Amino acid sequence: LETLIKGSSYVVLMINDLLPRKTSEYPAHFLTRLVGKLYALMKREECVQVFLFQSTSLAANVSGETPVFSNVVKKTTRRGDPLIHDLDAVMKKIAIEHCLRPASSSKKDKIQAGGSDKSAQESQQTTVPPQFAFLVTRPTILLQNGPGCKR
Repeated sequence: LETLIKGSSYVVLMINDLLPRKTSEYPAHFLTRLVGKLYALMKREECVQVFLFQSTSLAANVSGETPVFSNVVKKTTRRGDPLIHDLDAVMKKIAIEHCLRPASSSKKDKIQAGGSDKSAQESQQTTVPPQFAFLVTRPTILLQNGPGCKR
């Protein structure tokens, strides 16, 4: 990864189509770990300007929200899907890295992480966002190219 990123202006991660679709075959937290490694490398490369990540229409956006229809599909047909949960975690990681969301959103999470409210606020204030921008695409099956429907 380091060799690929060195000297790059743009980093594009569009790997979703290559990941296993069976729940039992999906490696736990694969995308979250990969994006974490990419962010560490991209922060060191001053020439990186933009990170583009392909998510899905079922994943939350960086503010943690999911469109209503996507939420219905997610809760009815994709409940427990590790890929969708991993994509949600990636979106949260991107938001945290760019200081758009706090690292821990609830008091319970902060206590479980072993920190206090005060130390979490101090670390949030000292966090510096990366030098590059990000762009997240959320393609949907409804936008696929193909033959038009007859009406």
